[in-house]
Amino acid sequence: MAMNQISAPSLPPSLFNATMAFGDRPLSYGRTVCEQFYGNIPDSRDCKDAIEKLPGGPNPVAYVNDGRYGPYHIPQAKRSGNCMVQVELAGQGNPATFRVAPDTIRKMASRVRGVCVEGVSHTGGFITWSLEEMARWLTSPEGELDADMPPSTSFLTVSVTTTFPEYISPGNYDPAIASVFAQAEYDAAEKTPPNSRLLTKLKARGARLLKIAQVMDPRGRRIPWWSLPPNLDQAGSAGGAAGKPETPPGGDGEAGTATARKARRRRRGGMGEEGLMT
Repeated sequence: MAMNQISAPSLPPSLFNATMAFGDRPLSYGRTVCEQFYGNIPDSRDCKDAIEKLPGGPNPVAYVNDGRYGPYHIPQAKRSGNCMVQVELAGQGNPATFRVAPDTIRKMASRVRGVCVEGVSHTGGFITWSLEEMARWLTSPEGELDADMPPSTSFLTVSVTTTFPEYISPGNYDPAIASVFAQAEYDAAEKTPPNSRLLTKLKARGARLLKIAQVMDPRGRRIPWWSLPPNLDQAGSAGGAAGKPETPPGGDGEAGTATARKARRRRRGGMGEEGLMT
């Protein structure tokens, strides 16, 4: 154990209902989560066909983050039969563009297909890419769960699911993401000198993220991992004040305002032939 003898509290059993693969790889490599919420997919050929509809190419492309329909716009979705592939950005940063090679996205989707759909669970799931910038910022002296997060902290998720009427945004709403960032806080705390202000902040943020993970439910009123539901005790003022819970597109927290309608359009985007709601 490192200098401060800090270890994260045990995660509740509910968080282990998801099968996490590649957990020993660096954050940038990608985390794959298989979970029944993303659907039972008995025939992986539909997913293969959906993946092949994604644009390809070995060189990085600046995907435009505007929700419009097009090969190099995100979010985007492709579907075939009972399977849908969704490509989205996660986090608060909301950059105008995100550079990634189209072939990387295809490989990510294929990995979820192989690990989840063709694996023991035969369910859908998702994979992350480029988590390290978010983890680095969250564990820095400037990192705050309630502060505006820099655009550079946004990361990519690729989901392979049964068909959904809207974007499911696992990078914001799946409890596995909160638990990954909680572990990053505790790992950083182990390497931080004792009695430092940063150590206090790291432990408080780690505890808060674990509390959030315990109540996140992608099936109900979804809570983004950076918010603290009002019915929970704060993990400590050093971790930031409690954030107002947010709701996904169509949720009651945004209903009825012009700003909300713009936000929903921005996050959903019109996907035309791909069948997502506009």
